[in-house]
Amino acid sequence: MIGRLALIATVLGSLAGCGHIDPGTFPPTIPGRLILPPQDGVEVGSLYYVKEPPTESLSRPANLEPLCLFSLADYGVSGFSRRRVADFNILDKLEAGGALTGANFAIASVGLTGSVDNYYELKLTNVEKVGISRDDAQTAFQRLRAGPKCASWFNNVNGGSNWAIYQIESVYVGDLVFARKANRAFNASVSAKLAAVEPTIEANLKREINSGLSGKGLAFAFIPIRRN
Repeated sequence: MIGRLALIATVLGSLAGCGHIDPGTFPPTIPGRLILPPQDGVEVGSLYYVKEPPTESLSRPANLEPLCLFSLADYGVSGFSRRRVADFNILDKLEAGGALTGANFAIASVGLTGSVDNYYELKLTNVEKVGISRDDAQTAFQRLRAGPKCASWFNNVNGGSNWAIYQIESVYVGDLVFARKANRAFNASVSAKLAAVEPTIEANLKREINSGLSGKGLAFAFIPIRRN
């Protein structure tokens, strides 16, 4: 059976801050909290902490720190559910949150009209929701809390700083791709102008999401169970 689930990224590396993105629920069609930057190693069923007051809200991005990672197979959980989710363009959300000002200025600076979203996609593809049932999460949590190592870490975080402790019920995983829009035909003049400002656009977007712009199997949103 599936034991510990590691969601592997090839590019984005370690967890950083939460960027400048509008703190609305992300993406709007998925009931989960945004992980900024998208990262690897987010394990379903394990415990994480966030340096914030404990909350049930899904509206703010989360800077996840591992609290206690473990093999679900060792806690009576036999497997995961996997469900495909439609692809979507992150630039739509960034545009709505006003986070593309610098990139849009670059587009205008070479005489092109419209926003960066008219020319590029920052798209999540091959998206899956990976999770366990609430009953299985509860079983794992009860056994986890009884273990001396995890109990010690849990009590330190819960008692010392009142940071939020969350168990991961589900995580959304996908491939992040930045590219010119494939469904648009750009003439030579437009292509040359885009080539001139593309490094500036990429740098702006990397800064906005505090990460690189490509990667495989990235965890970018999660459904938490509050545990304190």
